[in-house]
Amino acid sequence: MNNNNNNQKSTSGLSILVSVIFIIWFIASLVCMIYVGKQENKWPLFILFGQYFLVFGLIFVIHNIINKHIYGPEFLVTVIGGLCVYTGIVMPKSTPEEKESFVKSLPFILFGMFIFMGIVAIVNTFRFNSNNKNNIPYQDSTYDNITYNAPPSLSSLVAGIICIIVGIIGILVCHSIL
Repeated sequence: MNNNNNNQKSTSGLSILVSVIFIIWFIASLVCMIYVGKQENKWPLFILFGQYFLVFGLIFVIHNIINKHIYGPEFLVTVIGGLCVYTGIVMPKSTPEEKESFVKSLPFILFGMFIFMGIVAIVNTFRFNSNNKNNIPYQDSTYDNITYNAPPSLSSLVAGIICIIVGIIGILVCHSIL
């Protein structure tokens, strides 16, 4: 029993440490973005924005793979971060036509991500419910081994549908404007 209590304290300490690092990194990234935003070349903003999501997305992906909890949004966050870093590196070397094409396609990419997030939410809802047909409480090691009795069901389904609708409407509006 005492060993379990020590394990919970070390997990709690680790959670606090990761949270503090997360907040400090976020604030430092914002300060750097403000500084770079005042410069003439704005493309490094993509790198500063993307590195935050790329690094912490990778941390969540690795954590969830180790704990065998694969949901999907953590992969999306990682991909968004990676694409932002890639954009910040590649776009300054691009031609003006390529830059203009990218700027015009960016809204479609962003709203496409809404659709993807909605599909992931809906798939995860059905996947969880099919694995937990008897509504047995499940162990979620992401949050200090607390047992939750409420599976992600109606709220995740509704959120997924809303994301898909917002994505489709956004793409249609962008298509009519651009």
